[in-house]
Amino acid sequence: MKEKYLEFLTTTEEGKRIQSVLRKWGLMRDHVPWLPSSMSYTQLRRMVARLRSGKLPSDPRVTPDSLADFIETSMAQDRLVRDVTVAVRAQTEIEREWEQRKEAERATRAVASFHRLKQAAKTADPESPAAEGVRRLHRLRKKALGRRGRRRG
Repeated sequence: MKEKYLEFLTTTEEGKRIQSVLRKWGLMRDHVPWLPSSMSYTQLRRMVARLRSGKLPSDPRVTPDSLADFIETSMAQDRLVRDVTVAVRAQTEIEREWEQRKEAERATRAVASFHRLKQAAKTADPESPAAEGVRRLHRLRKKALGRRGRRRG
């Protein structure tokens, strides 16, 4: 497993939650070790093929087929966890973009409402308490947004 995926799974709250869900569903097993990040799937598939053909010597206490099955199980678990991690990150990014878009729409509506209120107060009576309140809100809004500097020639 690549280090960035392993780091995400072991250090973040989201990663730990993914691991617990996959364990509950029986898709991730504790007895299957993580694959070394230095080996690619191609190298592991070649190793499995060599184990099954008998070209690669193995420990006499473990049959080559069971070792090959164990490596294949590790690869399947690794791919599953990687794919779920990528999907969760993509979903998080989509949710973040949606929240930003929603916040921008909310700000646009607030500005439009403020301008309608400002026009309504001015047309009614510029010296009314409502118009004074609108001017006070306008000053606060300008102060919060910051002012552009004056151009000096």
